[in-house]
Amino acid sequence: MDAAKDEFGDHRAWWVGAVDHEKEGRFYLAHSKITPLPFTDWHTGEPNNYDGNENCVEFVNNGWNDNSCAREKRRFVCMYGPVASTPLADDFFDE
Repeated sequence: MDAAKDEFGDHRAWWVGAVDHEKEGRFYLAHSKITPLPFTDWHTGEPNNYDGNENCVEFVNNGWNDNSCAREKRRFVCMYGPVASTPLADDFFDE
């Protein structure tokens, strides 16, 4: 996660692929339903399900926040297979 923070900066918001659609507060990886999450990096006071409609997890300002899945378009990070210690691609996001 530190490599992602370094690569994408502190103020960009992007989805990390975790949701709690099935049970509030029980977050899992959307593509595999792995729970509990193998890693979390919540901001203080998060997740808070503000306004009763925050079921997706975003990385913003150096930590995680739960937010509405339909709030706005976000960049996203996806993963397949084991996590490897390799540099992130320079062109991962379109600028």
